[in-house]
Amino acid sequence: SYTYFDDKAYQKIASRKSAYNLHEEAFERPWQIIRTNPDALKKNPNLPKYKHPAGAPVKPMFLPRTVEAYKQEQQGGTLYITEGLFKGISLDLNGFLSVAVSGIGMYKVSDELLQVLKACNFDKVVLLYDRDAKDLKQKEGVFTTNRLKAFNRSPEVFARQFFAAADRYGISTKLYFAMIAPSAPKKGVDDLLNTPDCKEGAIKELQ
Repeated sequence: SYTYFDDKAYQKIASRKSAYNLHEEAFERPWQIIRTNPDALKKNPNLPKYKHPAGAPVKPMFLPRTVEAYKQEQQGGTLYITEGLFKGISLDLNGFLSVAVSGIGMYKVSDELLQVLKACNFDKVVLLYDRDAKDLKQKEGVFTTNRLKAFNRSPEVFARQFFAAADRYGISTKLYFAMIAPSAPKKGVDDLLNTPDCKEGAIKELQ
């Protein structure tokens, strides 16, 4: 499990005039996220989809199969990195190694992900995007290209970090980019895997 150092609380105590023997380990906090209910998001799209601890860094979310692969230093296989915890869970429940990130701009080679890449030396890492990754969005009736720009930037940033790490640490993993086909009946891989008519075909594609 993750922990993070609560620097805000530490600085608050450290700034007091009273004498304290500060022990940094006392300011380690469990890192956890809260996923906003989808129904609440429909009513208020401006709500954050994920709530992270105040002052804590945003971290990737490793699903159980990936955690176990890391612990066992399992070699090879395919690791999927996808946007959204529900997608990561759906992949994990269907037998795939997966890591979830909390937004399209969070596809990054974090310190935690790097440790997993070094330990497991996967055959493939696949960045998996939603069907609407390249769609233009409307805001107050005006089309905006912000998400499209973010989509174009996302794999570029990850690839640059990934290949730098691969060169430095001798990682032989191949990197792939994929997105749900625009013609697919569902937007995300979780929807496909949880829809009986789509599940078998989705699993075949992922394999």
